[in-house]
Amino acid sequence: MRKANKAVNGPLASFISGQFIKDGSPFIDDDATPRIPGFLKATPKTREDDHLLSGFVELRSILTGTGNLQEIDVLTLLQPFLIVIRSSNTSGFITGIVVNSLTKLIKYGIINTNNKNIHQGLGQTISALSHCKFEGSDQTQDDILLIKIIQLIELIVLSDLGDLLTDDSMYESVSTCFSLAANTRRRDILRSTAETTLINITQKMFSKLKDIESTHDDHNVKDA
Repeated sequence: MRKANKAVNGPLASFISGQFIKDGSPFIDDDATPRIPGFLKATPKTREDDHLLSGFVELRSILTGTGNLQEIDVLTLLQPFLIVIRSSNTSGFITGIVVNSLTKLIKYGIINTNNKNIHQGLGQTISALSHCKFEGSDQTQDDILLIKIIQLIELIVLSDLGDLLTDDSMYESVSTCFSLAANTRRRDILRSTAETTLINITQKMFSKLKDIESTHDDHNVKDA
C-alpha cells in the first residue's frame, strides 16, 4: 500500500486532498508524493474571496458559542452579509443567496427591534442594498436579483423595523426604487416591482404623519 508522507500546504487543502489519498488515487504521483488537485490550488481570485469567507467563518464560531441570539450585536450578525453585497467581485448568484438569507433573518424575527445597535444595523443594511454591486451575467438574471433587493427594502420599511429608519435611510430607499422604476433600459417586470414598492413606501411614510405633533409654526398661522 502506498501512503503519502508529504504534507499538502494549507489546512483546507490538506483535509480535502486527504480524502483522495488512497491506493490508485489519481492525486498521488508515482513517487508517492501527493499532487494538489487543480481545484485546490490557490488563485488570485480565491485569495480575494478569503476576506469574504472569513466573516462567515467567524460568525459561525460566534453563533456556535452563544445560547441566545439576542445577545449578539446585530452589526456582528449583519457584517459578513453586507460585505458580500457591497463587493463588486461577487457574482450575482452569490449576492442573491445573501439577499435571500437576509430576507429570512428578518422574516423569522432573528433581526428585530430588540437587537443591540439595531438602528445602525438597519442604516448599514439599507445603504448596502441601495449601493449593491455584483458581477452581471445576463439582464434577466440581473433584474431578478434587483427585484429581490427591492423586495427586501420593502420588507424592512413596511415592517416594525421601518419605524427605526432614519430620514437618510428612507431617502435611499425611495431613491433606489425611483431610479429603477424610471430606468427604461430595464425590463417591465423590474420597473413594475419598483413602482409598486415606491407606492407602498410612500404610503408608509404618509401614514406616519398622524404621529407628528403639529405646531403653531407648521401651519404658519398668525395670531389675531
